[in-house]
Amino acid sequence: MKEENKIEPYNIYQNLTPAEKRAMKEKIQHDTVKFAAALDERVLPMMPNTKKSSVLAKRRFLGIIAERQARLQAQIDWLHSQQEYYRQLRGEEC
Repeated sequence: MKEENKIEPYNIYQNLTPAEKRAMKEKIQHDTVKFAAALDERVLPMMPNTKKSSVLAKRRFLGIIAERQARLQAQIDWLHSQQEYYRQLRGEEC
């Protein structure tokens, strides 16, 4: 498979200052903890009990889901801010 066909995701940290990057990473960490707690409360009791999976393994799995959810939320927030920026920019041109 050719390297040129590989799609690279847009780096949401690209145009941020170091302080803004740090703030975004802290928000992602905070949201990860918040989402993990909600998943532990709601989803963990519904997960089936088997001999192969321990509660610790299930919590790790839910932690991965929470981290991905927090990163996705950060991307959504970034997209909304970019949309608003370009909406205001376009409004000034008219």
